[in-house]
Amino acid sequence: MESQRIKKLQDIVYEYEKNGYFKDASFFLFSSDKAFGGGTCGTADFTTWFDLASLTKLFTSTVILSLIQKGDLKLEDKAGSFFNDVNSGVLRERLWDINIRQLLTHTSGLIPWFPFYTRQGSVFQILEEIVCQNPFLEGMHYSDLNFILLGMIGERVVGKSLPDMMKSKLFTPLSIGDVSYLPKGVCKKREELIGEGKIALSCYGNQIEEEMCRERGFSFSHFRERGFPVIGEANDGNCWYYMKGVSGHAGLFGPVTALVKLGQFYLKENNSIFREAMKDWGFERGLGFEMGDKYPEGCGHTGFTGTSLWISEKNNRGMAIVTNRLACDKGGKAKDLKEFRKLMHETALY
Repeated sequence: MESQRIKKLQDIVYEYEKNGYFKDASFFLFSSDKAFGGGTCGTADFTTWFDLASLTKLFTSTVILSLIQKGDLKLEDKAGSFFNDVNSGVLRERLWDINIRQLLTHTSGLIPWFPFYTRQGSVFQILEEIVCQNPFLEGMHYSDLNFILLGMIGERVVGKSLPDMMKSKLFTPLSIGDVSYLPKGVCKKREELIGEGKIALSCYGNQIEEEMCRERGFSFSHFRERGFPVIGEANDGNCWYYMKGVSGHAGLFGPVTALVKLGQFYLKENNSIFREAMKDWGFERGLGFEMGDKYPEGCGHTGFTGTSLWISEKNNRGMAIVTNRLACDKGGKAKDLKEFRKLMHETALY
């Protein structure tokens, strides 16, 4: 039965590839203790690394939850308690109004996005500008800023850099050896990397983010050239230009199998904090996870580059998908994958 289901899923992938939704892709269907199999298209195979984009947030939240499990953090701990070096009264007060739970569920009141790379100064100096110029936002507002802060909090609690923290607290315990920031091999010519298929082409330049800056009146003169093939470098501007490829909100690279291991961890883990993470805490948000119709009977997360992870605790089933949807158009246009993801997940479940 699973082989027939996987064939249907493969046919869906081929159809979307043919219609220009992505150039390369791989997917994998799994349960808590089984890897049922998957499929690929383009030049990708199951070992091809993709820019995981905002799926980095799930790795960050998993580390934060593990620190909560061990008693090193609490959901209600105030963000300000970890940043005693913040000198600004306004920013310090704002950080003391935000707790770990609000950062995980995107209910911190911070704005959705700000191009840090258009400013000079430290993260805190730029955050001060942000909180001084923008009001508190009620409700849920998905924001990279939340996970930039969570990554920094994790570093301070663990006492290690973000890559070392991820390795010691997550990659090594879960035997995820094939995921990292700043993946090895990017020093090679990009043509060689494309030919080898080790790291998938992510996009061309940063036209989408250029346009976001232009619309908001921000100026930046160091965007990658339009038409420049981005391989092994984070697509996300804040991660790449400002944070040198390492952040809690973006920057990780890996193959589809790395996501399978993360998904299986959640499906088999019995600790209450990880079980609670997959429940709706309001606004269709879990502790790092998202709910909604594209995640039938479960939860998950997506990445801007075309990646996603879906898990259904109820059905003991999950699916990891990696694509390079931004690589389909050098003009900076890309097709939305919401319906593709929903169809894949529904086919995997029903």
